[in-house]
Amino acid sequence: MNDGKGTAALLATMVIFGSSYAITKVGLEGISPLVLSFARSIVACVFLCAMILAKGDSGVFITKIKDEWKYFAALGMAGVTLFNIFQNVGIKLTSSALAGTLHNTIPLFILILSWVFLHEKITNPKIIGIFTGLAGVCIIVFVGSDFTDMLHSQTVVGNAMVLGSAVMWAVYTLLNKNMSKHYNPLFLTTSAYIFGSMFLFPVAVSMEHIGSLASLSVKTWAIVLYLGIFCSGITFLLWNYALSRMDSTKASVFIYLIPIVAMLVGWAFMGETITFCMLLGFALTIIGICISGKE
Repeated sequence: MNDGKGTAALLATMVIFGSSYAITKVGLEGISPLVLSFARSIVACVFLCAMILAKGDSGVFITKIKDEWKYFAALGMAGVTLFNIFQNVGIKLTSSALAGTLHNTIPLFILILSWVFLHEKITNPKIIGIFTGLAGVCIIVFVGSDFTDMLHSQTVVGNAMVLGSAVMWAVYTLLNKNMSKHYNPLFLTTSAYIFGSMFLFPVAVSMEHIGSLASLSVKTWAIVLYLGIFCSGITFLLWNYALSRMDSTKASVFIYLIPIVAMLVGWAFMGETITFCMLLGFALTIIGICISGKE
């Protein structure tokens, strides 16, 4: 079933996700990458736990965590800890537009990892799609905004870090695949943020000055709250609401709007340049994803 409310929820979700790259870039001007990762995860954790309390499911949730803590810990390490570290460090070194584009490679990595570790069947169209998509990724990572970016190792490292976060999200998705049959999305997401926040804390403390949280500006705290509540909480609610009203295959198509929003927001509010190299890499990635989705 498809309706206007479901479509509106999906559009809002993609706009929030797409805007998060530029907003993270601005936030990193007043806070270090690892401290931002930790602060954002804590805000999201509190918000999601409040949702569980509001639903009266706290007792069941605690029992589930005790039973499957190792699995939930793995979810938190991949989907929260490593994902946020790679993403925030990467965004600090590259543009928000490139970061949003690179995250569109997640379906490709899910396909590759499913083939390697789950032994899922991979057809010729999927193979062609993988190599086409990876060609686009290589252009984005090693060329960046312009061919001259190849001379700037910082941009290449930043792109590679963002690409690493896309790989981590693909790993998180595969880990989530079987457990989603037994636990609802709220339980899985909240448990991942609880363990992910626990793992982020010693990293942030040992490598950066976490005490800087006490002296953040109002602007930076507003960004942290936006990233934690909206990008990690509200979008979760909107996504699940949309899935309750339309087919998941149709809903997943909206994901391809994220890099477009990221490019436009970066261009409009941060003066980032949208160049031919970025568009070429983006186009090849999308073509690869579309080809690989065919049977």
